Amino acid sequence: MLVQPMYALRIKKRCIVFKNKFLFFPPLIFILFLIPNYFLFAEETLTITSYYPSPYGSYNELRAKRIAIGDNYINTTTYTWEATDGDGGEVDYLADLIVEGRVGIGTVTPTVPLHVTGTSTGAVRIVDGNQASGYVLTSDANGVGKWQASSGGTSYTYYCYNSTYTSMFGVVMASTGTPQCTDSGGTRGYCPAGYTQKLALGSWGICAAGVLTYYGYFLPPSGSCGTVNISGTDFAAAAVVYGTAYVCSQ
Repeated sequence: MLVQPMYALRIKKRCIVFKNKFLFFPPLIFILFLIPNYFLFAEETLTITSYYPSPYGSYNELRAKRIAIGDNYINTTTYTWEATDGDGGEVDYLADLIVEGRVGIGTVTPTVPLHVTGTSTGAVRIVDGNQASGYVLTSDANGVGKWQASSGGTSYTYYCYNSTYTSMFGVVMASTGTPQCTDSGGTRGYCPAGYTQKLALGSWGICAAGVLTYYGYFLPPSGSCGTVNISGTDFAAAAVVYGTAYVCSQ
């Protein structure tokens, strides 16, 4: 930002000049009053220059036609603004605000080029004329985004049994090996044809307790076991893994 001196205030100050010592001599003082002022007083001019806008300061309101912010963008010789399209300037003539570093909105510690922090839902609003309820913001190959309807498709959790297991009294006691999923393989991961594996959820099975008769309940993927109530008594349940679960999506 260029700052120009707006005015200069010139102040003249006068003072009596004495050398070495001051001697009190009444006749001399009387003579001094008779001698013209310019023999007794030294004159000096002090110039105070004021700048507006100030290089530092706070303003209640600041307006500009265009602004460039940054350690390098402040150089008006290296980064000149185009007056017309293609006239050789480094900054496009349509640009009104350019920022070299990071921009923080609602934060004083931005970690990315544009960091927006809000205290409620809806911290960012993008209105391009195509927005509608349920639409998703989709980018093209150049990173330009627009609102458009979701492409649809379905997702579901796919439970696969492990390839080997041991059982007792018809109850699976342990399961290991490679997950066995119907019609799986290739780039689809463990998902069936027409679906793509998006996420591995972890092991699933049952939580069981008992000796000759087992009681249990479903163990969700990456879940944990608590207790099983048998005839009014709670018994610690052990996790019996049956396989691995996946999220499959079209």
